[in-house]
Amino acid sequence: MIINSDYDRFSLTSNINVKASDKFNFGLNLFARRSTANGVRTQEGSGGLTPGVVASAFKFEPDQGIYKPDGTYTTARLNDPHDNPYAVAKELENESISDRFQANVFGEYSILDELKFRTSFGATTNNRRAGAYSPTTLTEGRNVGGWGTIDGQKSTLFLNENYLTYNKSFSETNNLTAMVGYSYQTSSNESWGAEAQNFLSDAFSFWNLGGSSLWQPPYSGLTEWQISSYYGRVNYSLSDKYTLTLNARYDGSSNFSEGNKWAFFPSGAVAWNMK
Repeated sequence: MIINSDYDRFSLTSNINVKASDKFNFGLNLFARRSTANGVRTQEGSGGLTPGVVASAFKFEPDQGIYKPDGTYTTARLNDPHDNPYAVAKELENESISDRFQANVFGEYSILDELKFRTSFGATTNNRRAGAYSPTTLTEGRNVGGWGTIDGQKSTLFLNENYLTYNKSFSETNNLTAMVGYSYQTSSNESWGAEAQNFLSDAFSFWNLGGSSLWQPPYSGLTEWQISSYYGRVNYSLSDKYTLTLNARYDGSSNFSEGNKWAFFPSGAVAWNMK
């Protein structure tokens, strides 16, 4: 609806399941996506001498053209001298690119008819880069000799789960299910960015922040955590009427305080089907 605003997305999905034998099967699931967006400033509350496109359209005098006789963009006369909406939509740059990749692989083996072992590995990574630039053709950029910023984020998640499942029926109405396993999960989140003003030229947009003469302090950050867990569950059903469930977890987390990285979490439940 507004010129210079667009969004493109490309994605790929693959699901593979293989029954290698009567006892063993495995699978692989893949997902990949790239998204590219070019946005324009639309919020009426943006303020300043270069407001959003919608706010500028409301305030701008309808008897003015887009360009002055010298070829530069016109600005408002009756209100604050803000830029016309066409200039805001055409000249401001606001681009973001994000990538997502996700992979999961699993394998399941029947040790006995009642006993199965399953292992799975999963990884997810997200990458995003955003850049914005206000050139000297707009009042906002002209007052500071051009303004540009660029930032990026990267997140990575890894998960591994391994567990044994035992399922035994003693009669048509009595059933025992037991499970014991181990899982490990780790996460990493990175971020960085920079901002600059007063460029020799608008030609390089936000891709040449080193060509400016006024920089804001760059920033960067890293957050990491890990979780390791041992867990088990027993579920016993008697006569399709009574059910007993016992759960236990022994979790370790890097977020816990030093000397208290591990904790035990038990729980249980009893159910009675009154019908």
